[in-house]
Order: sequence, then C-alpha cells, then structure tokens
Amino acid sequence: MQNSINPIYLSQEKIEQLKQDFNTAKPCKYIVLPNFLTEELANTLYENFPKIDTLNVKRKSINENKSEDYHFDRFHPAFSDLKKVVGSPEMYQFMETITGIEGLRTTDDSLGSGVHQGQNGSYVDVHIDVNYNPAKHLWRRINLLIYLNKNWKPEYGGNLELWDKKMTQCEAKVPCDFNRAVIFLTDENSPHGYSKITIPEGETRKSFYT
Repeated sequence: MQNSINPIYLSQEKIEQLKQDFNTAKPCKYIVLPNFLTEELANTLYENFPKIDTLNVKRKSINENKSEDYHFDRFHPAFSDLKKVVGSPEMYQFMETITGIEGLRTTDDSLGSGVHQGQNGSYVDVHIDVNYNPAKHLWRRINLLIYLNKNWKPEYGGNLELWDKKMTQCEAKVPCDFNRAVIFLTDENSPHGYSKITIPEGETRKSFYT
C-alpha cells in the first residue's frame, strides 16, 4: 500500500484527523482526499485509462448516461494493481479506522471495483446506491471513488453532488479533479450524482470505483 497511496495519508495522526472529518461531515459522512495515489500510479492510470468505446456496459436512460466496466483482465495491469491494493488487509484497516465500520471487504463483480467514464453530455441523476449484493449476500457499506481527470476545468461540470436525505437540494460539491478520492457511506443518507457535463471532443470524465 505504501507504494500506491500517498504517504501523507498513512500516519496515525493523519488517519485520526480523517476519522474526525468523516464523522462530522455534512450532509453525509464523507471525506475528500486530494492527491490520494502516488504520482507515478495516478499518471499511469490516467495514461492507460481504457477507451470509452471498449467498456462493456453502456448505461443510457432518463436517469444516467455513462459507460463502465469491471473486467480488469482487459485493462492495463496498473488497474489490477490498484484493485489489489484496495482489497488488501492494510486498506481494509485504513478504511475501517476512518469509517468505524468493521469487516469491510470487496468483491470481484460489478458491485466490487471497476471504472466509470462519461463523454460530453454524461450525467448521473441524484440517487442512492444499491446497497445489497444478493449474489454475495453482503451489504455495501461505503463508496471509494478516485477521479482521473487531468486539466479538468470548472466549466466542464461533473462535480460529485451530495444531496440532503430528501433529495431536495445539493448541500456539498466535490470537483472531480485528477487524483482526488472521495470516501462516503452508502446508505439512505447519502444521495449523490453529477449534473450533465459539457466537455470538448476527445475528453471524458474518468473514475475508478470500489
């Protein structure tokens, strides 16, 4: 984990601060981690992010417009390396300490880890994530998103929006800037999404999720 995660986040003092920030955040429990990965790993992921037309799942409906995939054998090896890191005992301990949730684990299906990507016009309406995996008989407890968007401009949009429980208003926005991670609870108190993006041809909104 030390070769993948920015070491500024690994000291006990920093982890305790993240725990406090997580538990006091509004409108839901969340934290934002700029420069989360090491510079080398983040750049490798960005430079080798799979082309959007190669992603297997195309989600286009009234509620969302994006592509995704979780078949890591089709991606650059750096993505499998990151998947191993987020599924390691060290990462579980890191996440459990911050969130206070014990027994965290990942799965190998689409509800485990994967990538999201959106072209011009992509959006995801405000929603609450599916929080139960019937195939694995596991509850989904937290979200980890790592954004991989270099030179992303504010006018492009695409901020992660965190809404109030009743979904009446957005109460926090997190820019989807390069190498920025967000950790938040997956429960009825964490409606989220992102508004339609306006980006140049050839640009996409990219993220790793678990």
